[in-house]
Amino acid sequence: MLLVIGQIIHARKKDFPMLTGPYLGQKPPRMEPEIFTPGIVNTGLYTRDIAISKDGNEIYFCVADAGLAAIFVTKCIDNHWTEPVIAPFSGMGFLDMEPCISSDGNKILFLSNRPPNGKEPQKGWFYQKIWVTERTETGWTEPQVLDEPVNSQENEFFSSVTNANVLYFTRMTEAGKAGIYKSVYANNSYQKPELLPFDIPDTGILFN
Repeated sequence: MLLVIGQIIHARKKDFPMLTGPYLGQKPPRMEPEIFTPGIVNTGLYTRDIAISKDGNEIYFCVADAGLAAIFVTKCIDNHWTEPVIAPFSGMGFLDMEPCISSDGNKILFLSNRPPNGKEPQKGWFYQKIWVTERTETGWTEPQVLDEPVNSQENEFFSSVTNANVLYFTRMTEAGKAGIYKSVYANNSYQKPELLPFDIPDTGILFN
C-alpha cells in the first residue's frame, strides 16, 4: 500500500529533470524562506522531516498521504541527483517518519509505529519507538528498535544525534506529558537518559 505514495510522486514527475550541484541544483539558501525543490521533494503531498548527510550527497525526507507515511531518499551520484524513491528500510506498511543521519553517515534513526519484537501490529500511533538501521557495503540493514533505556514503556520519537554520538529525543507518557531527554553513548550502548531541565509550558507540549 505504501507504494501508492511513490506512484503518486512518480506520476507527477513523468520526466525527472537533470539536477546537478548542491541542494538538488537549487539556489543556495538565502535569508528569505523559500519552498525547497517544488515538484521534486515538495510535490503537494504532506512532506516533513528532511535530513541531509554530512557530505551533502544524500537527502532523506518523509512523505505522508491517506494515512500512509514513508521515508524517501534522493542521492547525488556522479554529480547528478536521482529521482526520490522510498528508502529500502521504509515502505513496509508502517508509519515511518523523522529520519536522522549520524554524523559519520553510517546510521539512520527514525520514528516508526512498527511493533517491537513479540508484539502484534496496531493501527495508528499505538507504538511510537525509535528505530535504527546501519549502512553496510551492500545497503542498509533491517531496522532494529533501540533497546532500553532509550525506548521504554512510554512513547519515544524525534531523535537527533550530535557529532559525539549524544542522542536527544522526546519521551511522552500516556497522560500526554512530554520531555526532551539526553542519552550519552558509552561502552557500545546508549546510557540511561537524562531529562533536560526545560520549563514545561502551562499549555501545549514540549517536544521535537
